[in-house]
Amino acid sequence: MSSDSPGQRTPCDCQRETGASPVRPTNAKLWARAIRIVRALSGLDDTAARKLIEKAGGRAKVAIVMHHARVSAARARELLIEHKGGLRAIIGDVEPGAAAAL
Repeated sequence: MSSDSPGQRTPCDCQRETGASPVRPTNAKLWARAIRIVRALSGLDDTAARKLIEKAGGRAKVAIVMHHARVSAARARELLIEHKGGLRAIIGDVEPGAAAAL
């Protein structure tokens, strides 16, 4: 838990608890990487993947959860915290390059 506000979790808590570092694009190379990751796990094209990442506040994992669970960015962040950053626990096994069959 964050030491800033006892009892309350922050969106970054899942990274602290799991040791995972989020893919947050800060330059063109990282944006391309985030788009590739989201595209591979969602089946979206580059434009749609970029828009989804933007809606997710620049977080690829949040974007992937939003797509597969069909939830808002806020709910996707909550799910990631609840599942300690584990995508598979939220979205299950996804074939790379396959669109969500939801």
